[in-house]
Parts: sequence; C-alpha cells; structure tokens
Amino acid sequence: MPPAPPSESREVLPASCAGDLSLVAEPVAGLAPASPLTVAGRSAVRRSPPKEFCSSDHDARRYQWLSLGLLLAIYALLAGWLAGWLSGWMLVTAVPVLYVRCALTVHELMHVRGAEEVFWIQRLMMILDSPMCLGYREYRDIHLRHHRHAGTELDPEFFQIRGGHLRAFIHALLATEIAFFHWVRDRGLTADLARLAAVRAAAFVALLVVFPKAFLAYLLTIRLVIGVSNFLFHHATHARGENYGNYALRPPKWVDNVFCLLAGTELRHILFEHDSHHAWQQVKAERLPGLLARFPKAGFGSGAFAPGKE
Repeated sequence: MPPAPPSESREVLPASCAGDLSLVAEPVAGLAPASPLTVAGRSAVRRSPPKEFCSSDHDARRYQWLSLGLLLAIYALLAGWLAGWLSGWMLVTAVPVLYVRCALTVHELMHVRGAEEVFWIQRLMMILDSPMCLGYREYRDIHLRHHRHAGTELDPEFFQIRGGHLRAFIHALLATEIAFFHWVRDRGLTADLARLAAVRAAAFVALLVVFPKAFLAYLLTIRLVIGVSNFLFHHATHARGENYGNYALRPPKWVDNVFCLLAGTELRHILFEHDSHHAWQQVKAERLPGLLARFPKAGFGSGAFAPGKE
C-alpha cells in the first residue's frame, strides 16, 4: 500500500509556532470587509499562542531522553520482577506510574519528532503487552490522523471512542491488537513493520515461555493500565453519549490528585485540558490550562468539533 498522504502523516505547525505572533481578525457578521473593527468586532479578534508556548527543539530532546529513560525503567522493573527481586506490590504500583509517564511523554514527542528522528529502541516501542504490536512510526501516523478527524468515522481511534462506556472500555483493552489488525488491513505489512513486529513478538513469546507465571502477572498489570489509559484518553475525552467532540475533563479533586501522582502535574494537562490540546496541538502540556480562554479557536471549546479545523 502507498504511504499516507503528507497531509495525514505529517503534522502542520500552527503559524504561531513558526514565529507569527500577529493578531488574526476573523470575519464579523454585519461588518463590511473594509470597516474598522468596533468594540463588538474586537471580540472576534483571535490570537494564536506565541512561539514560546510551543514545543521547541530543546523540549523535543527532553521528551526523547525522558521517554527513553522511562522505557528502560519499565524494562528494569520487569527484569527485577522476573528475577524474583521485587515484590508483587512493587510491580502493581510502579508499572502504572512508569507507563503513564512514558506514554504521555512519547505523546508529546510524537507531535515534534518523526520516526527517523528518534532512537531505534523508541521506534521499536516495545512495552511487551502483546505479540501483535505496532511501533512508533505507525502509532504516530494514527495519532496525527486522530487529531485531524477526532470523533468522526475517519478517526482511526474511533473504535474506542464510539458507543457506551462498556463497549468503549472493552475496545480500549483490546486496542493494541485492533490497531495492528486495522493497520495491516488498510496499509499492508511493510518490510520495516514486519521486522520490528517480529522482534516484539519474539521477545513476548520468549518471556512467556521462560517465565510463564511471573510474565503473566506483568501482562495482566500492563494490559489493565493500558486499557484504562486508552479509555480515558479516547472515550472519556471525545464522547458524551452520542455526541462526539473534544472535551475537557473536570474530575473531583481527589481524582485529580491521584492522576497527578501517576503522571505528574505538567503531563496531567494533556488529559484534563484535552480540548485545548486538540485546538492547539503544538502547545506544550504545561501551557494548556486556560489556553482556549486566552486563544479561542473556531470549532473548539465546550466539546465542539469542526471537521478539518485541526
């Protein structure tokens, strides 16, 4: 199959990230094009976030090294568990923290770095959660298309957004295999994907054969963590009954506190300020709170979604 068109496989930077900090005036009903903006007209003036709000090359390097460190920490934790050096409590408490922080950091990395710009071990993207897994290149393509078509039939993540809570959660638990099947069905199995998928499958099977009981305990833990994470980041942020869009989350304070322990204060904004993230996807997580109030964007806010606006 041919590669995805550049418009779908590459992320277009907002003008402000390229250095355009000027005000952008949107059309105002009732005003002639040459008319000066009135007070009412000024309310329709929209600014893009300034360049310093967007991820820089320095941020990209930070995301790359931090995500690599977290990935290696997951491997070290698994090795310690399989060797019998760690308790079960260490496994079930450390895996969620390491995985959530690693996944969110990789998410930030995907918005600024292509597959050829990250380390090979990151392209492999092996969490050892299934014998059928995609890698960084494929997940980045899926994620950027999700941003372009969020909550629509064209959204490659729509299978875990649509429907009721139970249906969405089951699909979130099976998202690794479903995404792999959809990719091979729609794009085919390229030589690069086949090589990396074979490495991931071989490592998975080897650990399952050599350490069956201990590896199954890890597998159940990581699959539950991934399933809950998928559910929150897709269904919870894009569905309200039969209405699909981009929604901010406002959980009880104790839920917020628990998630901050898992993800950290900065990365938690990607989930709870998800409408702002979709409106201005190049903006760093730390800058998302209050972003849409300061820099409104047509089609975003209060769960709204305008196809093609992203």
